[in-house]
This record gives sequence, structure tokens and C-alpha cells, in this order.
Amino acid sequence: MSVLQSIQDGAKTRLEGLEYFEGMNIITEDKGDIEKAVNIALANLGVSVLILMSEADCEKPNVRGPYLDNIVVVVAIAENVVVNRRGESYKTALDVAEHVANGLHLFKPESVNEAFVCTKDAIRIVDPPRGANIAYEVKFTTAGGLQLS
Repeated sequence: MSVLQSIQDGAKTRLEGLEYFEGMNIITEDKGDIEKAVNIALANLGVSVLILMSEADCEKPNVRGPYLDNIVVVVAIAENVVVNRRGESYKTALDVAEHVANGLHLFKPESVNEAFVCTKDAIRIVDPPRGANIAYEVKFTTAGGLQLS
């Protein structure tokens, strides 16, 4: 398994272990057809949570491996307001984003040497995907890293 994929899987397991996310389908890049999975989540629950690996730097190019650091994980939250807010126990996209930030800040996946922390632009509104009315991204990084071998 990809080391970077294991970071996503660790973040997914962490969120799924929190009571707040019970019943939500946390989607990672290994899900296959991501767009379809997001559309299904938006149609059924009104909210989707997608964990993405957005970037990793290699600031030590002479180290064998290579050694990746400043690894960035982005969690994209989208909401179909009409579907989501028709019940009494709905969770808004912004509320989900705050719980993602709280749940993953200082989280240390097994495959990385350092904990992830929220970035300076931790929660930001973004253009929603098709089928959603509002969307946020929650961004995490780590100064530590991992050596690919």
C-alpha cells in the first residue's frame, strides 16, 4: 500500500472513530469513482466528506528515498442544503469542517514522524462540487515527513 494512501486511511479511521461522524461516509481517494461517491453522499445524507492528499515537498533532495516533508492533507466538505436540512439532526458543512479540524489537529498517523496541524488557512470556503450548494476545505500539514523506500 502507498505510504501516502496510509495517511488518508489513518485520517479516515480517526474521523470514523469520533461519535460526531457516526453514519457519515468518509471518502478517500482509493474509493474508485470519487465523483460518484460524493454524489451518492450528497443525495443520501446531504453532506460529503472527502480526504485528499494534495501535496508533499522534497526539501532534502540528496537524501535517499526520497524524503517527503511538508505533507498536506485536505478534507473537502460539501453540503446539499436542501437534502441535508430537511431533518432535525442535520450537520451543516461549516459545523462538519470545524469538527474535522478539531478531530485531525495534532493527529499523528503511524506512517509519519510528526503530527498534522491545521495550516494558517485552516478552514476556507471553496466552490462546491456538482450537487452541492456550499463547500469548505480543511487543510493540515506537518513539518516532519517520511522516507519513501
